Amino acid sequence: MDATVTGAPERLARVAAGWLAAWNAHDAEGVAALLAPGFEGIDIAFAAPQAGDQAREAIGGYLRAFPDLAIVAEETLVQGNRVVVTWTARGTHRGPWLHIPPTGRAVAVRGVTVLTVAGDRVTHSLCVWDVA
Repeated sequence: MDATVTGAPERLARVAAGWLAAWNAHDAEGVAALLAPGFEGIDIAFAAPQAGDQAREAIGGYLRAFPDLAIVAEETLVQGNRVVVTWTARGTHRGPWLHIPPTGRAVAVRGVTVLTVAGDRVTHSLCVWDVA
């Protein structure tokens, strides 16, 4: 077994819980602090992977567009050095997002995020959600 995976289920579940807590606290820097140097994030809302400052801006963009964003994890699965979280996010569209002006409408979307973890940091994420 890979040495980075030893004791992984509990550790990885804690990383995922911290990630979710930071999002729900609207703490963009807290989310970013969980990202390892060299982090790459893939979110189907963006044409290219996000890294470094791009990832921070993407996080902030979500939180500005949906200032009451709340994410509820429905299921968390751990395998190897990956955590899969299925979730539902709810919020009110109060700021521009994806070139769409604020609508003031409440939205709910379902999605799944796969986090690859090394140590206590996220090295890669894949986020697939219902953009429609």
